[in-house]
Amino acid sequence: MSSSWEGPDWGGRRRGAGRRRVALRRLVPHRRRPERAHWQPLHLTTRIVAGLPELREPRAQRVLLTKLREGSARFGFRLIEYSVQSTHFHLLVEVPNRVALTRGAKGLFVRLAKALNKLWGRKGRVFADRFHAAAKSTRRAVRNALVYVLHNARKHGRLGRELDPFSSSPWFDGYRSGRARGPLAGLAQAPPLQREPRAPFSAPARGASRSLDCLGVEALRALPRVTRPARSWLLSRGWRSLGLIDPDEGPSMHELEAWMRPGWRRVRAVPQVRIAPQVRMAPQIRGKAQVRGEPAAS
Repeated sequence: MSSSWEGPDWGGRRRGAGRRRVALRRLVPHRRRPERAHWQPLHLTTRIVAGLPELREPRAQRVLLTKLREGSARFGFRLIEYSVQSTHFHLLVEVPNRVALTRGAKGLFVRLAKALNKLWGRKGRVFADRFHAAAKSTRRAVRNALVYVLHNARKHGRLGRELDPFSSSPWFDGYRSGRARGPLAGLAQAPPLQREPRAPFSAPARGASRSLDCLGVEALRALPRVTRPARSWLLSRGWRSLGLIDPDEGPSMHELEAWMRPGWRRVRAVPQVRIAPQVRMAPQIRGKAQVRGEPAAS
């Protein structure tokens, strides 16, 4: 006895199929990354798992400086600029091809994850997702990326007009001369950490005193540079034809001053949304839609 079944089959690509997404944010698709051109700088962004300690604190600063320096030039991957925020990283890098990007970024993030887990005394996942990579192919795009990465703390309300000690700003040479601001208030006199051979920024041992201060901009300038000089034309010289970067660039200053004003709270405007009338389908015998509250046409 044979039967012919003409209904839909299970499986296959269809809307809503597959494992449900558990993350609150949109994940980076797990696809093969496109080939990269050596002359295009890349802006990498990656976020840590929710619930982990904040990255912008003194002990983490010292650990991150060491690991960023160690992984700044491997497999053709070169770290040019960076900034560390409370929950995520921004990196500007140069790579000759896709393989160098994959190997170099993986090595750097593995170093960071192991060091942070050791610092926090835990095991497990540190980064929430794959890193996002955006190529910058014009002079304007590269200049905007530099401002965005170096001054990203202002976007989050963590910094005023000063340079960010949790970024590569202390070693950046593209600021307008005579306009650079001084180091952060209260951090200029922070003494550099007493270094040991091969571990210049090692975290204190368990049980040791943890009353450390963040290293300020002047203290960081006295230390070996973390990043590498740019080699691509766009990132080394091209963007400079549009003008050097003002240390005050970033979010509009009136918004920043309002953010820092005591008692001020940001209010996001709620857009006007037009609500369409609720429609329910009438039985097929009628053949027409019926608006709730109105009799169906006969």
